[in-house]
Amino acid sequence: MGKIVGLIFPEKEEGFSCPICGKEYKSAKGLENHMEKEHQDGK
Repeated sequence: MGKIVGLIFPEKEEGFSCPICGKEYKSAKGLENHMEKEHQDGK
């Protein structure tokens, strides 16, 4: 399991998925950057 921005998300075989919008990323860092940029307010 990957831990991103204080939340735990299940790691998928093909990468990491945003729990808010479903966008897929190949790395945990990619998802972390997305969360910081796109979902700062949790939306």
